[in-house]
Amino acid sequence: MRTTLFTLAATLASFALPHSGRAESPPCAAVLASPSGAATRTHPRLPWKPVASSGAIRFGAELRCDEGCTARLDDGSAVRLEPHAVVVFVEPSFVRLRPEEAAARAGRVEVHAGGIWVDRPAGAPRPLVVADERGGMVAVENGDARFVVTPDR
Repeated sequence: MRTTLFTLAATLASFALPHSGRAESPPCAAVLASPSGAATRTHPRLPWKPVASSGAIRFGAELRCDEGCTARLDDGSAVRLEPHAVVVFVEPSFVRLRPEEAAARAGRVEVHAGGIWVDRPAGAPRPLVVADERGGMVAVENGDARFVVTPDR
């Protein structure tokens, strides 16, 4: 009886303790420059919130820049958003870049609207996959590349 009461009390106490909410993902990019400021949101139905020029963008969050901005990823890559572009930084996952090679861990940026420039430093530790919402994907290992999402392609 005593054990049952102790177990019940411990269970109830665990519900009464304050919880910090869900675990936050580690930051993946920081907005470096934005003339008019950048905005982010964690779900398409939530309102946009302004981001400080040195603020962290978390995995899964959408980033929008009305007049363009630049975000730097943890591997040194720069993602420059053109005006009115919207992107999502997705947690790295394993992708097969070439049929004869094993899958490699790669970062991922999804372009939901507009265009972006990707500047990859030589010797980056992993490739970066740029994708659109319709399933198109391109892997960038080093160098510069531009990606644009339009309504017809």
